[in-house]
Amino acid sequence: MHALARGLDVDLKTADPRRFVGITLVEGLRRNEEECNEALGDGAPLLSFVGGSAGDDAEFAKTRVFADGEESDNGAALLLLDAAVPFVVGKTCSFEPTGVRFTVTKANVAERIVYELDGEPVATAYARAAGVEPSRLDASVFMTHPVGLMVDGAPWIRSPQQLLPDGGLRFYCRIEQGMTVDLMRSTPLVDDTRRALGRWAEELGAPIAGGLAFNCILRRLELDATGQGAAFRACFEGMEMAGFHTYGESWLAHINQTLTTFLCA
Repeated sequence: MHALARGLDVDLKTADPRRFVGITLVEGLRRNEEECNEALGDGAPLLSFVGGSAGDDAEFAKTRVFADGEESDNGAALLLLDAAVPFVVGKTCSFEPTGVRFTVTKANVAERIVYELDGEPVATAYARAAGVEPSRLDASVFMTHPVGLMVDGAPWIRSPQQLLPDGGLRFYCRIEQGMTVDLMRSTPLVDDTRRALGRWAEELGAPIAGGLAFNCILRRLELDATGQGAAFRACFEGMEMAGFHTYGESWLAHINQTLTTFLCA
């Protein structure tokens, strides 16, 4: 954290969030994103750090980050920007609550595994709520029915990854024991993205000139499956954008099936 601030001669504890913003690029397979975000929140409590977890072309074998000529498969690359123009940081995800709510009653938090929801085996409770038999739980169900932690009426998505032989359901994101989460259903991804860009332009008070976008790999897979890739890219026409499809997104926390952005006028 000291090295991050040294080049700009700024105290991260008191840095102005209207001027400074952080970019977070985390190795994507070792489940360290939550610790990274917690450390950034402690070290720079006023600033937004936005970014995503590295991918490896959906192989899920080995991911890397690079900084200052070094390579790591168990670390994070951090950048602090002193913005010369107005900017906005935000997130959008294409889900809404179904009205079904669970309390996580048994979990291995460090391994992102849930074993019980409301005192029932997770496969039984989750499959019933999703309208399928437990034997039918697969990636198609997980992608369309993740769970979300609702904060101020907005979902912060946690996506199931796989049903394990011991009956646990592993997620791409940490879920705490005792947490209350809502079962979600999909909403139109492209339309939601377009509306979010409109909101961010209103916040800027000017057209979006460009920025960085971190789009979940599961959103990419949905776009590919539904033939909406071109429509999604068209949302950003006229903007100078960079970014990548991630193994998890970062902004205030580690989340899934979300687009996180740093956008400037």
